[in-house]
Amino acid sequence: MVLKEDLKLIVTTDIDQELETWYVDKALYLEAYLERDLNALFHARAWKNAENVKFDVNDYVTIGPYPLPGFQIDVPATMQPWSIYSRRPVEYGYVLTRCKLPSGLTGGVCYMGLEAGASSSLGYAFFKYNFETDKLWVTTNCGTIDISALQPANMKTAFHSYLVKMDNDMVWFYIDNDLVLIAVPNSVAVTIAGPPYFIECGSRWQPPIMPAFLETSIGANVLDWPIDMFVVFDGQPKPTRAMDLYQAGSDDTMRDAEIDAGSLTSHPVPILGYHKKTWNFMSDKAGTLLVEVYTMGGNWRTYDTIAVAANTLETYVMFGQKILGRLTFTPDEYTATILEAEVILDGN
Repeated sequence: MVLKEDLKLIVTTDIDQELETWYVDKALYLEAYLERDLNALFHARAWKNAENVKFDVNDYVTIGPYPLPGFQIDVPATMQPWSIYSRRPVEYGYVLTRCKLPSGLTGGVCYMGLEAGASSSLGYAFFKYNFETDKLWVTTNCGTIDISALQPANMKTAFHSYLVKMDNDMVWFYIDNDLVLIAVPNSVAVTIAGPPYFIECGSRWQPPIMPAFLETSIGANVLDWPIDMFVVFDGQPKPTRAMDLYQAGSDDTMRDAEIDAGSLTSHPVPILGYHKKTWNFMSDKAGTLLVEVYTMGGNWRTYDTIAVAANTLETYVMFGQKILGRLTFTPDEYTATILEAEVILDGN
């Protein structure tokens, strides 16, 4: 996606329908719909704040070769900002954007993910990159979080994949398949910083079905935003997940960790909405394993205490609903090595 004389918006689909002339003014824009019965149906919109604008799509919109990229929309450089939205909401959406983030700009923001009405504030789940501060943020109905501590160092010079995955009651954000943030609405207001990933909990409801979109904001000026993949499809309401447990505040897993003194606690895992939670743990030394949960009162409470035998896999199953969970292990002797530490979240 490059804006030099024209802005080229690359969208994965196989549209072949003729378009009509667009009329745009500072107060109202009429949207040219690209219609077909696909999983992702897109329209484009753009506007200019200062004056009325008329442009003919025969001059500016080109249907490109399929499947590279499927079609291509060329919008005049004077039309700022711009956005592309899916024509129908995506159910439990999976939105993957592979791109280099914009560089050399003095202001503005670009967005990629899911949104249900910017003006009505019904729902948000997107990555937000601020050109001026050079920081990557995540916005959901739980709030807006600065995740620049986990952003790629070369995100403006190399392609990276940014994935938003909507569940029935959570939103998962990944960069290059690495989990960077989980949003947990309908719960308690708390933020747990990464590494390995952020957890943002909030009390607002998060709609699980929203349109997918790409957008630049006012102040984007001359934009160079190379995008070579934009994939959108429906997902599952609550897929089963297998997750390694990480050491709290670290990119290192609990597996293979050595404990020379005291205890070791895992980074929290959101468990709200999962029917069954299966914790698997094993150490080369015997000890005490605490299963802890985070409550609406903002406290970590001991849910259960387990005596762990040396070199024996301990499998602990939880039912019922809790917001967050974690494990804390205290060995009976040192040095102890953790051999297994994981959780299986069953959404069925």
